[in-house]
Order: sequence, then C-alpha cells, then structure tokens
Amino acid sequence: MSDNGPSLSIAALAVALVALVVALGQILGQYFATAEGYRRCQASVMGPWARKTRMQWRWSQFRFETFFTTPELVLQDYSTSPVTKPGVISRERSWDFMSPEIVRPFAVTNISDIAVMARRMGMTWTDFRPEDGILRAEGNGHVFSSTLVRSIGMILQYMHVGPTDNGPTRSRTSLQPNIYIPTREADMLGFGILPGFEDLSIPPFKIGTINDVYATMNILDKSRKASKKIKDVRGIESTCTFGFSDLIPLAAPMMRLRGSTVIGLPIPTEYFAGLTCHKEGFVVFYNRLQEYIDGKNRVVSDQIKWVLGSYESLKARYTEWENEAEAIDQDNNRNLEFLENVHTYWDSTSDYFIALEKDDKGLRYYDLMASHTSHAVNYWGDAWSNIRGGKARDHYGLCDWIAEGAHKYFDYLPHIAEDMKRKGANTSRVDEAWIVMMFRAFCWWRCHYMNPGENSIQDPSRIPSRYWNSKLPVYIG
Repeated sequence: MSDNGPSLSIAALAVALVALVVALGQILGQYFATAEGYRRCQASVMGPWARKTRMQWRWSQFRFETFFTTPELVLQDYSTSPVTKPGVISRERSWDFMSPEIVRPFAVTNISDIAVMARRMGMTWTDFRPEDGILRAEGNGHVFSSTLVRSIGMILQYMHVGPTDNGPTRSRTSLQPNIYIPTREADMLGFGILPGFEDLSIPPFKIGTINDVYATMNILDKSRKASKKIKDVRGIESTCTFGFSDLIPLAAPMMRLRGSTVIGLPIPTEYFAGLTCHKEGFVVFYNRLQEYIDGKNRVVSDQIKWVLGSYESLKARYTEWENEAEAIDQDNNRNLEFLENVHTYWDSTSDYFIALEKDDKGLRYYDLMASHTSHAVNYWGDAWSNIRGGKARDHYGLCDWIAEGAHKYFDYLPHIAEDMKRKGANTSRVDEAWIVMMFRAFCWWRCHYMNPGENSIQDPSRIPSRYWNSKLPVYIG
C-alpha cells in the first residue's frame, strides 16, 4: 500500500490539474464570449481587414469590447490637381454600436460619392430613390443594386457581369463616349448644378429641373419676363428652353484638363444644346462678324479683329471647329492639338474679361451674360416670326430656324448695350465684350462633349441637386 501512495498522489494531482485547466478554459471562454461580434469580424467574413480586429478589456464592465476596422470609400481632392479620385479611409468602430440586425460589418460610402463613382465607371443610374432605399445602376459590365434593411439603411451590392463594352467599331486605343472628366465641377453637372467661375464672379446655378431653370432665370432677370417667356415657349415645345441653354457655356468654367482628350460631361438639364453648340450658330456668327467689321463709319477694335482672326485660324485648320456633327462623332477622341489650341483661346478670353472689369467697373461679365440670356430666350419665337413674315436672312444652307435664331442674337446687341448702359458700362465697349463672350462660348463647347445618345429629357441618371455633397450613408455588402 505504501508503495502505491506516491502514484495515487500523482494521479490525483494530474486529475486536479486537468480539472483546473478545464475550469480555467471555461472561465476564459465565458470572458471571451463577452466580446460580442468578434466572430463576425474574422477573415472568413472580412478578408484581410480582419487583421485589424481587436478586443479591449473593460474593467468597469468586466468584459471584452470588440473593435473592427472597415473601409470608407470617398472621393478625395488633391491640392496639386483639380482631379478628384476615389480613396479609402480606414474607420475603426465598436461592435457595441452595431444594430442587432447587422450580422457582419459593412464598408460604407455616402450617396453623393457613390453616385459619382458609378457614373465614372461607365454606369447609368436607372433608378435613384434614396428616400425609398432604392438604387440601381448598370452599364460597362457593372451592376449596382440596393436593399433597404430595417434600422440600418441602404445596403448596396455590386456585381461584375461582363466585359467592358467599347462598342463594335471602337479600337483598343479609343476612348468610350461615356468616360467623363474626373473633376468636382464636372461631377456637379450630373446633379443638375452648373458650376460657377470664381475668376469672373459667377456663382453656381441649379438647372436640373424646369423649376430650377425658372428660379435661375429669375436671378438673372429680376423682371421675370424671361422666365415667363420660357414658360410660354414650353407651352408649344414642351421639352425646350431655347436661349437659356447657352447659359451653360457662358457661365461654366473650363473643365477639360490640359493634355487630355477626355472631354465628356454629364448632361445637366433636359435641353442642354444652345446655339453656341450648333454649326448654325458658328457660321452665322462668323458671317455677321465679317459684316460688322466691314460696316461703314464703324471703328473696329483690335480685340474684335483678334476674335475674327482666331476664328478664321481655327476654321482653316480644323473642320471640327464649325462641323458640329464631326465634333460630336469624335467625342472623347478629338484631336489633342485642336483641343489645346481652343483651350488657349478660351483662356485668353478669361484674361480679357478680368482685365476689362478692372478698367470698366460697370462692364461686368456677369451682367453681360445675364442681359444676353434674358434676350436670348426670345430667339425661337422671333426667328419663326421672321421666317413666316418673309424677313429671314441668309441661312447658308443650314437649318432655317436655328440659323435665323443666330441672326437674332446679333440683332439683340443694341438691347444688350442699353441694359449695360443702365449698369454704368461704357457702351462703346459693349459690342466688343459681347463678341468676345460669344467666341468664348464657342470655344467652351468645342472643348467639351455631352453625349446626345443620353436621353436627357427622360434621363434618370441626372441626380437631384439635393444629393450633391450629401453625407447620407450607404453601406456596401
């Protein structure tokens, strides 16, 4: 018996140690079990982001708290470039603040940035109703769809369903027409907001809906006669805002980036193409400008001669300068040399107006633009009155009412001069400033492209302006 004593003691000790280990394991398991959500933040759920999952002991509660890190997708500005690019920010969160309905962590973005990123990926928003939790976009081999989860909000799902579609006739080196300029100003257009140009004190305008158009027109024309004219015209042509559309190239900044042929822009409003986009506008302007310069008893400034010389230089070297159809067909594949030269001319007009406002405080570009737009909304009715009354001018073999409308632009010049006189401007320079402004608008259009294939009248891809810069969260599942 005495010989077996040590063996029994050792066996008893071993059993006790095993029991202790089991008890400790149970206790530790219970404490680790207090780390709510920890198992839902593992590699099988989160991939590499699980490496940043951690637990922290809370003495006051005698439990573990789970912290996990997820990506936040945002569009980031860079001080050295006007380009905005998608970026990832790491956000650490505590599982304590997660809703009981959430079974795994989600990446997050916001409604404004995801709307932009989808468009830049070549997708079109076919349904965009965040207030109902409904988002759907597709195109270029990508699909976004959403579901609304109670107490969470919108959860966006992404699928890659096919190859990028370059179209049947596009080479590998050509760019698709639905690639857009990656800048903040260009993105604003997709929300129906016309960005302003700070150098000439032009604020942004909302133009995405017809009510936005009326409100903007009432800002430019305090008499409200111009907005009433637009309403009257829409009673006949229900989808058109004749004359108002030229506010886009007159007010917008240059969004094209130097050295790039990417010139695509989202369509900001239902009727976006004005006379300064069409060939008729170019041809009539050129011929009327020649007549103006050749007029008797008129002193023509060097600046007006510069406009004519610049126009003739572009006309002689590039057929796409006047030929709207050719320019549209080239979309994001326009001649880089052509774009650079036109861009330089546009910059020169900016320098001209900045210097002009310093010389003549009463001749502000904003006022000139506002006066022109207030009269331009009359061109459609006036053009048809001339045609039906036998008073039409030379249309140069082009569309009659558009060409006649371009003639009316020149006809409105005395009325614009009267408006500017009331503003305190030196009327001897109004003609010159208006001619430069119109040339500036032509240059803007040839440096940008809005895809006419998008049905802008019924296009749901134009996001309501209230969602621009909105931080409404969208979770990505």
